[in-house]
Amino acid sequence: MRRVVLYPVVVLFGAVWNSAFVAGKIGTAGMDPFVLLAWRFGLTALALFPAALWRGGLFAFPAMRAGALLGLFYNAAYLGLTFAALRVASATVVILIVGLSPFGTALLAAAVGRERLSGRMLAGMALGFGGVAVIALGQDVGQVTARGVGLAGCGMLAFCLGTVFYQGQA
Repeated sequence: MRRVVLYPVVVLFGAVWNSAFVAGKIGTAGMDPFVLLAWRFGLTALALFPAALWRGGLFAFPAMRAGALLGLFYNAAYLGLTFAALRVASATVVILIVGLSPFGTALLAAAVGRERLSGRMLAGMALGFGGVAVIALGQDVGQVTARGVGLAGCGMLAFCLGTVFYQGQA
């Protein structure tokens, strides 16, 4: 893909990805998190259906299996659990926990032999998390519950598992 086309796509992806918590906090106020995600997933599948038909990949079973697993890790588990956490904990707490995902991903990838950890890598992740913490903790931390922390932690773990799984597929 040409860079001229790639940059707007990356910006659009970032905007959509980063709006998930805002949409989740608003959406879960009036709807069960898993129902909200089922609608989100279904509408996305409907939107992508023509592209899948056009590319001839609708029945590419290995790709479908990997896509289904990634959908379970990212959509159902990660977003489902973090959206559920948003119902019992503040967005600040959930974002701080999810901000630990680079550490979890790196540790998990190292544990399964996909990556080697270096001091520079860990220092970079610590700086990144520090930036998230500085911004998030400047806000009102709000409600903190053990259930919310547990749900967000499990959601973060699902994100890490999905990322390490995807590394093996790419």
